[in-house]
Amino acid sequence: MKKFSTAALLLLFVLVQQAVAKARCEFLKAAPDSHKVKEGDTLWQIAATFLENPWCWSAVWERNREQIRDPHWIYPGQTIYFDRERQQLSLRQGDVGSVVHRSPTVRTESLRAAPLPLIAPELGQRLNKTSLVPADTLAMAPKVAGLADGRRMAAIGDAIFVSGTLNSHTLFQVIRPLQTIIDPDTGKPLALTSLRVGTAHLLRAGSDAMHQFKVASSDTEILAGDRLVPLANFEQQRWLPHPAQAVSGRVASVLRGATWASVNDVVAINRGLRQGLDAGSVVAVVRHVRIHNDAHPSARHVFMPEQIAALLVFDVADEAALAVVMRAKDTFTIGDTIESADGDVR
Repeated sequence: MKKFSTAALLLLFVLVQQAVAKARCEFLKAAPDSHKVKEGDTLWQIAATFLENPWCWSAVWERNREQIRDPHWIYPGQTIYFDRERQQLSLRQGDVGSVVHRSPTVRTESLRAAPLPLIAPELGQRLNKTSLVPADTLAMAPKVAGLADGRRMAAIGDAIFVSGTLNSHTLFQVIRPLQTIIDPDTGKPLALTSLRVGTAHLLRAGSDAMHQFKVASSDTEILAGDRLVPLANFEQQRWLPHPAQAVSGRVASVLRGATWASVNDVVAINRGLRQGLDAGSVVAVVRHVRIHNDAHPSARHVFMPEQIAALLVFDVADEAALAVVMRAKDTFTIGDTIESADGDVR
């Protein structure tokens, strides 16, 4: 096994710490000169084509605010150019930063296809159905108490009977509690994960707190015991990825009952709004790699941090957050450390 001197180990430790501490919003040395946007592309994929870290897309956009007023409004058919001199991306070749004077006139522009999403639409739709619910909110939420005609499940158009207080709301989302997020450090319950299974609107309010609803939409069958919370806007979110504020925590859960997490899996972490996280924050899963040192028996091993996965936060509660695994060099599990995503996860 290869041996290291103490000086070499110290130097290596300092260099790694500096690399992890400093956000690297830099372009890849092998980045292409241009990329023609095509159907099926995502902003994350395009950013990964040019940048060391895809979550630096917003920093590149900031340098191009006049050309790309909204980083999500990039369309199939456009060409994105890499201006190596200014280290930025552009929608125009060779005239980045130039001032163009135009006289008043009527201009027309053909309708484009839909702008690119940040992530694959099917993944975004799945994320929009998964959310965190505070335990006290769920405890007070109206509950599906029964279904019409003795049925075991309900779908679009079916009647359901709900018990609980509606507080003058008439439109609700129907959610199904999935699991309680437990802090791996303290054992304290942090929040509940829930799955949106459909929507329902009030047909008849009952004076005895038993109300009749009609199922307006359903992603899966609605069951007795499902809960109702006031309807929110379910338009797919357009998260703008950005490095999280300085944060340190742990993976608290891997959703869907899995033990190990990898790309496109959803995990819960034990940090949230109170620690400065918001939707779009990117955090990294960090593993400490053991390096053997035969030269000094008193300190035979040194542990070096390595960022092995990038997580995009999409839903946040006070003390917990849900995140999707966007990139991973290796699988990880509950209890692994998370930090602000400053290093390279290729």
